[in-house]
Amino acid sequence: MEVAFGDAGVNWEDDLGVEPELDGTRNAWNRWVAVVNEMAPLAAEENEALDRMLRVGVTSSPDRQASSVVERWVDALRVFRVGPDETVQLPSPNGPEGAVELSPLRTLGRLSAAESLLLWHSGQRDQAVAGMVELLHTTGATLRNNGGLFGYLTSVAVHRDALENICRIARQSDFREADALRLGEALASRRMTTPEGLKVALRSEFRTVFAPVVSRFPESADLDDMLIAVSTLGQVVSRSRTDRRVFGVLDEVLFNRSETLELYGRPLAEFLRSLGSSWERGAWSGRFDPLVVKWSAEFGQVRDELLGYDGGDMPTATVAHVRFTLGRIENPMGKLFVMVFAAPIEGVSRTAYVAETQARAARILVALRARLLFSQEAPHSLLELDGVCSLNAEADLCDPLGTGTFGYDRDRLLIWSVGRDGIDDGGIGDGRNEGNSPDLVWSLPMSLATPGG
Repeated sequence: MEVAFGDAGVNWEDDLGVEPELDGTRNAWNRWVAVVNEMAPLAAEENEALDRMLRVGVTSSPDRQASSVVERWVDALRVFRVGPDETVQLPSPNGPEGAVELSPLRTLGRLSAAESLLLWHSGQRDQAVAGMVELLHTTGATLRNNGGLFGYLTSVAVHRDALENICRIARQSDFREADALRLGEALASRRMTTPEGLKVALRSEFRTVFAPVVSRFPESADLDDMLIAVSTLGQVVSRSRTDRRVFGVLDEVLFNRSETLELYGRPLAEFLRSLGSSWERGAWSGRFDPLVVKWSAEFGQVRDELLGYDGGDMPTATVAHVRFTLGRIENPMGKLFVMVFAAPIEGVSRTAYVAETQARAARILVALRARLLFSQEAPHSLLELDGVCSLNAEADLCDPLGTGTFGYDRDRLLIWSVGRDGIDDGGIGDGRNEGNSPDLVWSLPMSLATPGG
């Protein structure tokens, strides 16, 4: 049997084993589900109003339409929280067609962030900060028990909204020391939340999507049946008698379930063990690409021909070449499916560490704001913030997307991460931190520091 690249001693099956189920009486999802199911998508103009409010932050005149949307959903926002005796377990899919609609959670997160801004504007600052801490607590809980990649990516998006809202409030001239202390403590209690959540998501995705799909595929030598099974993720496992058959039956079985589980499971388990405090560029692809290169060499152009096959006719010579090539490969359809299924992991892991970068930046910005409140003088180095608002310089100043610490410009009250490309551009970025921004940057208004301090 051909096993996957890596240490044959890794007990990958144990590493990808079953996560314990929560006590249903403590699972906040059981309260949320009614709201999630009933929540209709916001109208386009409502989304635009909400985006404006969250982009601009606290102003002298809050957007009336956004305020109206928040007011309409205020009862739902009271449900969307995790009580002191609760945790939350987002539902896991039962196969690819069993995914639960979770997009309302993103909407609720944005509404919660907007509500905090409105409370701050109205002078109810304690309630505004309490709402921010509550949203952090809620997203921390959903990240720890996310149910799979869809739940994870939804939770990451809400978590990032919560973090960005804290940065908005920290820039306000009426931000207080008590606010900084409370938010700093809440942020410090959630270190490494997103990378740890990634482990949960990928384990769950393996158990609840990959393994069930693999179990559906027939261990067959009929290539036409195997192609329809792969293209439908096992929902259809054979062609009807009236369907066109192009490739026919080969001499050897084309798919082996147990080998396919290990081809993906072993490198995945190694990858999950490797996740640390910083994003190791290529941590997944470094483990998986050697397999892809090897398998691609075995397939040659047949790989693209099979992935692009639409069920129509194919030249006789091409059919013969496909049959000949697959007849020389061990478990060819298993390898083909693993190559397709595993392709997004590097990008998902980058998303996790971008979110962790944003979390550390929020801790630094709150501590920097507190320092200005204490002394009106910006520190000469970020190391001077150690211990301020629960900031841990050793852990929090390390840039998860780079090999060093966050950049800092005292004259601009600016901090930055090297960003997705890993290249330090000296703090160049628009502050929206989206797309291909050279660096990811966060700043405070220069008016908050004593001139010449």
